[in-house]
This record gives sequence, C-alpha cells and structure tokens, in this order.
Amino acid sequence: MSHRYAFTEQSGPRRSSRGMIALAVLVVCAVVGGFFLHERMSVPPIQNAAKSAPQPAPLEISTAPSVLFVGDSFTAGAGLGTHDGYSYIVCRTIGWNCDVDAQGATGFISDGRAFRTDSNRAIDRLDEDKEIFSVDAVIIDAGRNDLGYPADRVLPAIAAYIAKVKSLWPTAKLAAIVPSYLSSIPYFTYPQIRDGYTRLAAAEGVTLIDPVAEGWYRGIDISTLTNEASPIHPSLYGARFIAERIVRDLRDTGFLKQVEEQVSNGH
Repeated sequence: MSHRYAFTEQSGPRRSSRGMIALAVLVVCAVVGGFFLHERMSVPPIQNAAKSAPQPAPLEISTAPSVLFVGDSFTAGAGLGTHDGYSYIVCRTIGWNCDVDAQGATGFISDGRAFRTDSNRAIDRLDEDKEIFSVDAVIIDAGRNDLGYPADRVLPAIAAYIAKVKSLWPTAKLAAIVPSYLSSIPYFTYPQIRDGYTRLAAAEGVTLIDPVAEGWYRGIDISTLTNEASPIHPSLYGARFIAERIVRDLRDTGFLKQVEEQVSNGH
C-alpha cells in the first residue's frame, strides 16, 4: 500500500498555509500492500441543513496540532474505508490534523519493490513528506516488513530514520510504535529489537509504545480484530481497538500535552 493523505475536520486552510490539494489513485492488490492511494485534501464540516440559503463559510485557520503517521499498510488501514485506519481514528479522537505516509510492504529496510515498482523505504520518502506536510508531531509506525531481517540491521536503520526526521522537523515531537502484527506471540527478534529501540528512544527523546510489552493482544481472540478479506490486517473493530490503545499511551506518557502546549506557545 502506498498512501499519502492529509485529513482535517477544520474548515479553511491548514495552519502554516496548508492548502487543499487532492490527488487519489486506488489500486487493489492481494498482498500486504493492499491498495495505492495518494491524496491531500481537507474535509469541510457538514453544513446546517436548516439554513434557507447558502451562507459563505468564514475563513478559519486550523490551530490544532498536525501529526504525521509514517508506516505501511497497517498504518493506512488496508481493506478499510479511506478514513477508517487506526491512524485516522487516533486523530479524530484527539482532535488533531492527520497526515499519513504509508506504503505497503515497506519499512526501514524493505522497499516493497517485490510487490510495487514505485514504492520506497520509509527514509527515502521523508524528503517528499517535508515538501508536502507541515507537522508538529511524527508517529513512527514502521518496521513490520523488516521483522525477517536480523536486529543488527534493523536497529541502525531505525536510528538513521529518527535522525533524518529530527533534521527535517527539529521542533516536532516524536513517538514510535515497536513493530508487531496482530499476535500475542513475539517474533523471534523481538527481545533485541525491543531493547535496542528502548535505548534509542531514551537517547533521542522519543516516546515509545510497545504493544507486545503492554500485552495488547494477550488473552484476546485475535479473529475478532482481523479483516476477513485480509487477515494480516485489522478489521474496523481491530483498528478501533489499536487506536484506543495508542491514544491511551500518548495521553499517559504526556505526549499529547507536550505537543499541544508547544503548538499553543507558537513553536
């Protein structure tokens, strides 16, 4: 899946002159890279149907924080409606503007080109993200497609990615999700990835979310969370389940408060 999308429920232009640009392409695939979608747009609020005549909408500038989710087909919501992936649900829940850069079968190492010739590693998409998006926070949700690589290759790639994100958006707050699929059973390199990611996050000031350590899927009937058409991906219920836990962690760690205070102070 390749997906670049900007979503806001605020009317008018985005903060920092973020205009409305829309470009969408949809291609259905049978692999982890579910479909291709690339668009940038704003979603206007629903107008009051009781009004007798059309009224010009007042120009409003969105002052809500903007977050960029970066990842893969999980992040984009493969097999779900355009705004039904958990990244969008998180943004609606916390009231933030949502930018998503997600390409199926990609990661910190994997470029996904076994499935699509136009996909790229997460780090190779950052320069374009910088041109398209203006963000206050970045949530790194990549690495699932790198779980077959040894940890001593994955961890340096994660470090390089974080370093580039910080160089492009030096004032943005960063959070990262330790990669995992819908399973309570850790993958074979999990201990090394967890330990290395934990050290890296602490050194770089990144808020780390670990679904395995937190037991998100422990004691859960996984079949209730998976998409029947593509069992490797979350269903709508699964997306809501994941979003709820991400929001909880972002609140509990103080990440949401930090970003909102920074935005309110004009940084």
